[in-house]
Amino acid sequence: MKKIIVMLIVIVAAAVYISGCGGGSSIAAPQSRTTSARILSISPSDGTSGVATDTVFTVSFSQPMNMSSVDDNIHVYQGTGTSGSSLTGNISWNDMHTMMTFVPDQGFMPGTTHTVHFGTGMMSESGGMMMNMSGSQMMNQDMYTYFTTR
Repeated sequence: MKKIIVMLIVIVAAAVYISGCGGGSSIAAPQSRTTSARILSISPSDGTSGVATDTVFTVSFSQPMNMSSVDDNIHVYQGTGTSGSSLTGNISWNDMHTMMTFVPDQGFMPGTTHTVHFGTGMMSESGGMMMNMSGSQMMNQDMYTYFTTR
């Protein structure tokens, strides 16, 4: 009787071992994840005054971004609001696609408030939409920051 119980235990253990090691056929392939990103920092920060006219504008993100979606959805304007002239310039990214830098062609106009418009179409590289800066909810409306040059 003991031999039968021991043999049953061995058979059950072998069956469990074999079913768990089935050559990978029972292991599901990893699913791609769409993860939302958020803005970690903006420089110059919102409300800053006395900013040098040769300052570069930078935005840091919580994860790699779809660069074209960000390039298309961030605009810098001379003046308060989006009715002023839109500045042209060079946009560059770090190697990890987590920091965007904007350098205006002619520098920032002295003694002027500048508006930075962030549109809702920005996406992470994985296709996730943007969260608000606190990360508590989706960014469902455009966001604006302002800085003033000296």
